[in-house]
This record gives sequence, C-alpha cells and structure tokens, in this order.
Amino acid sequence: MKLRCKIYKTNLDKILSGEKNIEYRQVESIIFDCEGEQYEYTVERIKVLSDNKPSRETMDKLKAMHPDVKWEEDLSTLVIYLGEKKITKQKT
Repeated sequence: MKLRCKIYKTNLDKILSGEKNIEYRQVESIIFDCEGEQYEYTVERIKVLSDNKPSRETMDKLKAMHPDVKWEEDLSTLVIYLGEKKITKQKT
C-alpha cells in the first residue's frame, strides 16, 4: 500500500534537502479497490503494529489471516480501524 498526500512546496523542499524527515498526517478515509470497484470507508483510528520489522510470529499470523496480501517483512504494518462506508464506485 502506498500513501499519497498533497504538500506545500516549502515543506517538500525541507524534506528533499534532508532538513525534515518526519511528517504528520491525518487520515480521513481509505479506499479499497477490487477488480475495478472502489469502496471508501472512514478511518476511525490507526495504530502502528510494528515500527520496522515485525516478529516472525506476527508475520506468520498475518499471512495466515490475510493470505491475499503480499506481506513484506521489512515494511511498517498499520492496523486500520474502519468506520462508516462512504461511497461505492462500480465498474463502468
């Protein structure tokens, strides 16, 4: 999963120059895309399950619970608590 956000040029310049390496964001919603259909849900809260490399036990549990996800062991893992369904966009 990749996160995308808009940013002011002055903040981007600080990141690109190495002056700034932390960014804070609020998340309004998440969009699930499945075979051309999109489902948007509000985000109640997010927590970080692992800052960097999850334990072997955690990775094994995640892989068993969600075999459809391509799990990368060196990426941070987020737990996203879903709220209300906002919209559904059907295939066109």
